Amino acid sequence: MNEVPSRYITLARGLKAFRETLNFTGRSTRTEVVSFWLLYMLAVLIFTVSHIVLLTLHLMPPHFLTDLVGFLFLLPSFALLARRLQDQNLPGWPGALLYAATQALGFWLTRDGPNPYQREIWWMAFVVVAITAYLIALFRAGTPGPNRYGPDPRLDAATQV
Repeated sequence: MNEVPSRYITLARGLKAFRETLNFTGRSTRTEVVSFWLLYMLAVLIFTVSHIVLLTLHLMPPHFLTDLVGFLFLLPSFALLARRLQDQNLPGWPGALLYAATQALGFWLTRDGPNPYQREIWWMAFVVVAITAYLIALFRAGTPGPNRYGPDPRLDAATQV
């Protein structure tokens, strides 16, 4: 079987995050992150189109399915972020906890409360800071060669899918 170079985005690399949902050890590449999020965008597109079709047919789409898809992609995101930080020779568990805390904060900020307009300012600031932090954490280059969290996944052919 021919090995696909590690810089190529594949469906198998996107699914790798699901296989390693509870694996907070080791390292992940930027290619795995991009593959995972493209898979997520594909799932969102499929569910959005299905919602539009069901609404066009005057059927009420079950909203819990959209929440379920978000939850299914949320769980592997914690471990993927932890492994990404470990690829940069940083501890991964603070990143995973920070990700969980920001998701909880985002959930709280989007709920209607006594003054939802006041929350909009906080929500916009939160989104800008969170997106910037995640992009830096996810796409910063990893340490070349082995580090304290394991071998370089870009050089280790056994970890490439």
